[in-house]
Amino acid sequence: MDKKNCFVIMPFSKYEDVYNNVYKSICDELDVKCIRVDEIAQPGQIMEDVLNNIKSADMIIADISSNNPNVFYELGYAHALSFNNVIVTRYNNDDKIPFDVTGLRQVFYDFTPESLDNLRDRVKKFIKNLMDEHGSAYACVKYFYTHLSHKNYENAFKLLSSDFRKQRWNNNLSSFKEGYIYTDSIVDLSIRKTKVDAASAEIFVNYTDKTDAPLFDCIDQIYKKKVKDLSNIIKIFDSFKNELKEHNYDVDVFDNLILFQLISPTNSSKLAWLLKTKSKEGFNIDVDKTFTQKQIVKEFVSCNVYLTKIENKWYIDKIRHIDSY
Repeated sequence: MDKKNCFVIMPFSKYEDVYNNVYKSICDELDVKCIRVDEIAQPGQIMEDVLNNIKSADMIIADISSNNPNVFYELGYAHALSFNNVIVTRYNNDDKIPFDVTGLRQVFYDFTPESLDNLRDRVKKFIKNLMDEHGSAYACVKYFYTHLSHKNYENAFKLLSSDFRKQRWNNNLSSFKEGYIYTDSIVDLSIRKTKVDAASAEIFVNYTDKTDAPLFDCIDQIYKKKVKDLSNIIKIFDSFKNELKEHNYDVDVFDNLILFQLISPTNSSKLAWLLKTKSKEGFNIDVDKTFTQKQIVKEFVSCNVYLTKIENKWYIDKIRHIDSY
């Protein structure tokens, strides 16, 4: 597993010591990668870097001191994506707190040693809680899907409650692994709170699941075809798309796979161009593009994850896919 990361959104200037001596110092102590946007040493759009880091962060520190509008924007984006992996801190001065954030639990501090020690203790506890895969409902779900994406099936299996393991998987790791064996990479993982109380939680999860392309018989029917076969190919192609939809695959990505077959040495680029222009649903790729990976991406996977708290630890108790309703 990769090192966990903490993204810090905050104003700069006079709060630099708080960042270095509290936030970054705690992350270094706990072996967590601490990231602030001004430390990203790579080309690209700054705002894109900010949003991507918020999206991928295991935990977020949002220091809303000085009512900085950029920080509020980024905090709003973080709340839209997640729910309890954000800790809000604030310098305790006379600035009026905006109404929308008055209800958030905040850690107030000033620059006295006692106050900074309290800030350090609270932030450290927050980070350690999210580093523990059973420490919160959010962390449990996040690390379950992260383990799956890295094919760490044994670790993912341990995040399921004993009842769920027994009822759904017959307490058998091999059966569980077979259920997720085709998961090559989970991308665009989104975890959102539906309901969380002291002992149970319901969380909505949405992600894209990248898998190897399966073999469909109708692909072979397009090999070695000529321009005169165009109308028949379109019928095959439309039938093929319907079959893909039944398997919940992303049709647009299979457009690319079909074109890869068509512009192979056995077929002409003219045929590919004609099929692209004549097909009722069209293609979404340039016929000149070279394909080196025959992979497809499944449709977005959406599910409700139900959790229970047992002996002060969170476990996944049920996973119900939305499509199964």
